[in-house]
Amino acid sequence: MKLLISPHNDDEALFASFTILRERPVVLIVYDSWIQYRRGDGITAEQRRQESVRAADILGVEITFCGLSDERTDPAECLAALSPFASASQVWAPAFERQGNRHHNLVATAAQSIFPVVNKYMTYTERGKSRGVPVPIAPGWILKKIKALACYESQIELPQTRDFFLQDQYEYSSH
Repeated sequence: MKLLISPHNDDEALFASFTILRERPVVLIVYDSWIQYRRGDGITAEQRRQESVRAADILGVEITFCGLSDERTDPAECLAALSPFASASQVWAPAFERQGNRHHNLVATAAQSIFPVVNKYMTYTERGKSRGVPVPIAPGWILKKIKALACYESQIELPQTRDFFLQDQYEYSSH
């Protein structure tokens, strides 16, 4: 089984759509979004899951959820969530980045400790979207990515997350 690990709902579409379209891995989303609900944004974890399901349908892949809360940052909990997938034949996970998102870096570290080889994709740091080696694009993929991103209506409407959906849509790996 091929596996692409996405820390949060939407990271797979934002940062790895082209890899998903090329490789057709199972997409594993590690953290459910509870922070947004608790801070009063009115967005539930179930709503975010449904957005991911719709995006996965557009990208033509199976999706599964670990169900960890994004209010937590326990490395052992992240390791335990990824361990059942240790037999995956190919794995993509976010690259560990200095000043990177805490959950992205937790997932990166856990993946590196579980899987013998991890293909790393770039996400963002405190300075913005990361750059690396451009991921090749085939005809029709940009439109599919834009359609998948449009599934995340809850995030497009929020001022604090909107810019991630409006930035350039190119994707990068770390090698």
